[in-house]
Amino acid sequence: MGEKLMNKIAAVVKYDLSNYLRLVLIAYAWIIGLMLGVPTIIHVIGKGFTGTAETIGAQLTTLSFGAIFVNLVLIFYCGFLTYERFAFLIQNGVSRRTGWIAKLISLLVLAGVAIIYGLLANMLSLMGDQSKNVSFYWSLYGHFYKNGVLNILSMILTNLIFLLLVAAGGMMLGALFALLNRRQQRAILVGIPLVLIVIFTIIGRMVSEKVITWERIDNFIRFVMGDTGPMGHLNPVVPSIIMLVLMLACLAISRWLNVRLRLKRGE
Repeated sequence: MGEKLMNKIAAVVKYDLSNYLRLVLIAYAWIIGLMLGVPTIIHVIGKGFTGTAETIGAQLTTLSFGAIFVNLVLIFYCGFLTYERFAFLIQNGVSRRTGWIAKLISLLVLAGVAIIYGLLANMLSLMGDQSKNVSFYWSLYGHFYKNGVLNILSMILTNLIFLLLVAAGGMMLGALFALLNRRQQRAILVGIPLVLIVIFTIIGRMVSEKVITWERIDNFIRFVMGDTGPMGHLNPVVPSIIMLVLMLACLAISRWLNVRLRLKRGE
């Protein structure tokens, strides 16, 4: 890449992060206030400072789950935002390719911020009522290796890949929606629940007719999640490879759709 292109990418990344991080910090402040601040204030008003530490510890557990949910929503939403950003960039002389690369870098940085927030929230939750063995964030892929450092690194890497997959999925769907007019977008939003109902109905019918069994479905889910059977811990390698393949597919489709974006009249 030339120096001019790198400077443009850096400028767009700075623009993206100024918007993304502002949104993220506001969301984090709200989630901390609602899940930690409000219950603590209510407890102090009702019972004074007696048992405040226990209340905070219990709410830290809730905060750890809230961190996971908020991170997923924010990463997907920022990846999904496409047309308004595309229109702004294209009108300011930024090419589709430059904009796409910059968005990918921005989402990677955002995923890193989400990982740090998730780690801090779940480390704090361990100071509450949870032990490491029952912490959802730690228990999934934080016990496979005998080395503690490897467990932490594999957990962080697996979560990072998952967040990037969510971001790539958001980029793909955002680019798809950006190509459609408002009527087509509404049709898809209405059609998706109907399609899901049909799919689940077909699966339920196939199970009842014994075309497939719950055992096969369970085995497939266990394989995707990296179940090791008698070893008792989830193997992070299997889901990481699957997620990487899906992520690359989503990015390829997103890039293909991105080059077809056009400014819409009247929008």
